[in-house]
Amino acid sequence: MPPRSLLGALACAALVAPSAAQAADRGALLDAQPIAHLSRDQIAARVAAVRLPKEPALPTAPIRFGADAYRLTYATVGVDGGATTATGLVLLPRNGRRHLRTVSYAHGTMARRADAPSRSLDSLAGASALLFAGAGYATVAPDYLGLGYGPGPHPYMHLPTETSASLDLLRAAHAFALHRQRQLDRATFVTGFSQGGAVAMALGRALQEKADPRLRLAALAPMSGPYDLEHAELPAILAGKVDLADANYYLSYAMRAWQPIYHVYDTPSDVWLGGWGKRIPALFDGRHDDVAILGVLPHRLDQLLTPAFRARLAHPDGGLLAALRANDVACDWAPAAPVRIYAARGDEQVAFANARSCVAVLASRGVHAPLLDMGATSHFGSTLRATPRVLAFFQRIQTPSRTVGKRGAQPSSAFARALRARTEADNDRASGKPTLAPARPIEELPGRGRPAASATASTSARWVTGSSSTAR
Repeated sequence: MPPRSLLGALACAALVAPSAAQAADRGALLDAQPIAHLSRDQIAARVAAVRLPKEPALPTAPIRFGADAYRLTYATVGVDGGATTATGLVLLPRNGRRHLRTVSYAHGTMARRADAPSRSLDSLAGASALLFAGAGYATVAPDYLGLGYGPGPHPYMHLPTETSASLDLLRAAHAFALHRQRQLDRATFVTGFSQGGAVAMALGRALQEKADPRLRLAALAPMSGPYDLEHAELPAILAGKVDLADANYYLSYAMRAWQPIYHVYDTPSDVWLGGWGKRIPALFDGRHDDVAILGVLPHRLDQLLTPAFRARLAHPDGGLLAALRANDVACDWAPAAPVRIYAARGDEQVAFANARSCVAVLASRGVHAPLLDMGATSHFGSTLRATPRVLAFFQRIQTPSRTVGKRGAQPSSAFARALRARTEADNDRASGKPTLAPARPIEELPGRGRPAASATASTSARWVTGSSSTAR
């Protein structure tokens, strides 16, 4: 099939996605689009490009393979439990193996849709996912609801839908892999950074509790997550132990996202001073990245938040307390699989007390989870130091080779036809034969973020090179 006809088949499949989502089972695969086909050297270059001042770059030595990157659209559920769709990144390593060990990587906070993993590989989240893929793992990275190409706003820090979006992408990825004549191991290695650290813990619990009986948890390694907002993060913010400019960003994002779910406040003037209540929705509209937002927001709490709301942060009540209690549950279970918690005592954004709290809760459940301190480094430095350690941890764990069979989550019928039409071409690509359509470099792909400015002392949100935004 010539390239234009092939793309036409994909376009037809994409057209059926919205209507199909209404009747599709959770995790049903609705569409897939190739993003990039990267050699081993191209992956190494992108991974090495993501770095911070005075911090080692992510290592390239573990990268042994190239990988093919795809954006999947799949059926999932929204905040109200109704049918919706989401997108996510799937990376299949070019290692010549049919059966693939699988990593689920949950990204950190991002405000702009275009910075999500399936739309930007040249970011911290993209580089982290590429590191695992280059080491030979099928890597599955959800965008979450409302990011990437998902409809509606992103329900930031809403653990239930972050978990369901992650689980449903795993289901879709298994179905997709079968159509590439690959099979993902049912035992999933789970990790994530920052916002994604808490998501990783929650996904691990869902897998262990057999939310999908075909899948299971192989190992769990979250990094620098906000596991205990009420008792660790908020006290650190109010005591000035974290960067307050970043705190204004996180708090504003969370209050904006939680309001329609938990009714945190009656009017925006209950939370934000002056005209900020009207400006916040425009800043968090999915089009502004965190660098742009941080450049506008005040650097002190008393310049943005009302005295009454600051008092509520110290003594939460009402909808605020409900939101905190509903989402501070990521560590409240007993993992049976190997687990390690990674964090940094120097973290200026997510207080180290979050990791201590998580370890303590796990211990109360009878689980000894080592807390690995990445030292006196920044929030983003913590993941640069931790991610290669997570990879090494996963590599040491042996799991039985078990895969989800063909009775797993299936694509919609129209999309299945498009996938079958592509199979022969993709097999040729995997074997090194010429492809039907050459992959575009990442720089030419839609949704590529702009390079950020150089790092400053107040926040590590600005990379030296190779990143479009924080992807916190």
